[in-house]
Parts: sequence; structure tokens; C-alpha cells
Amino acid sequence: MGVILQSYAAKHRLDVEAGRVAPRALASSQHSANHHKLMLVKLDKDKHDLRAIKSQFQRQVRKLEILFEYADYLTTVINSGDAKHNETLVTICLWALDTMQVEYFMTLAEYALQHRMNSPQGFKRTLPELLMEEFSGYVLDYEKPSEMLDRLQHLGELTNKDKCAIADEITAKFYKAQGLALQRSNPQAALQGYQLAQKYGAKVKQAISRLEKQLCKTNSG
Repeated sequence: MGVILQSYAAKHRLDVEAGRVAPRALASSQHSANHHKLMLVKLDKDKHDLRAIKSQFQRQVRKLEILFEYADYLTTVINSGDAKHNETLVTICLWALDTMQVEYFMTLAEYALQHRMNSPQGFKRTLPELLMEEFSGYVLDYEKPSEMLDRLQHLGELTNKDKCAIADEITAKFYKAQGLALQRSNPQAALQGYQLAQKYGAKVKQAISRLEKQLCKTNSG
């Protein structure tokens, strides 16, 4: 299932470029106000159902299934170019990351940020802060953080595009994730990332010390 969702963004772009998708036609025929309201009703029900699942594993399985149920609707939203805040889109964006559907997360995150949408209901962070914090945390916990580097940097560019106000602790987390992702491929750049993370309050003293020793040994050798 993950492969299907992760290929969604690329397929969509190819369809548009080949003329197989007509954004305006889709918008007029499918993206109605009633459809939008129905999705909000469904979203509320899905949230309620997920809260009732006590098993974290089963909750994640169900959440992944839910992503497919919104795929056509969100394709319509993106095709339409609708710039209004879409509660369903930003919520599914976070659920995509929860279920490790990174490409799908990035597609929805990019659209939401470009159209200056808000965070889902219940979150105090702005959307740029929320997405940066969540994805930085994802990278820090990921088995091979270097594989997430390009996406992390792209998200950093999107969230800072208009000099968004980002809390220091979130910026620190972002640079810490960047340092970790660069650690093997580019120790010097990783050190700079960790130093920036420390500047914003992250506790990365040991990582900095370790890289400084590594670079000193490499340079002296």
C-alpha cells in the first residue's frame, strides 16, 4: 500500500503534463461545497473511530487504510488549485507522516504551505512550525536519516520561504535532524548543522565534540 501512495505525486504530475487531467473540469464536477462538507463529516467520524482503537498498531493500520479513502478527494482539491484552508487536507497530511507515507506527506505539505493553510484544529503551532517539527522528529527517529535529507531541506525552504516565525526549539530540532542526516556523507556540513542547532538551544554538545575530533583526525592525517 505504501508504494501506491508514494507514487501518487509523480503520477499526478505526469497526468497533468500529458493532458489526461483537466484541473478546471475536475474542480467544477467534483469539488463542490457539499463534497467538502461530506469529507469533514467523514473526517470527524474517522477521528472518533481511531480514538476508540486501543492498539497502537491496529490504529496505524486503520489510519493507513483511511488515507486511500481520501485520495480521490484530495487529488481533486490539488487539481483545482483551491487556495482556501482545507481541514481534511492538513489532517491527512499529518496522518501520511504517521504511517510513513513520506512522499504523500510532502505532496500535501507543499500544497498546504504554498496556499498558507492553517494547522488542523487542536494544534497551537502554526502550520509551518507543525510540519517542520513533525518531520524533523521523523528524521531523527528514522533508521537511515541520510535518505530523508533532500526532503528535509526542501521542507526547510518551504517553511522559511516567507520568513515564517518559527519557535527556536523547532529550528533547533530541524538543524539537529539536518546534522544527523549529513553526518556520514558530509561531516563538515553536519558539524555546521549541529552548531546551528546548539545556537537555537539543542543539546548536541557530544555530537559536536565527536565530529570535531573526527574532522581534526582527518585533516591531520
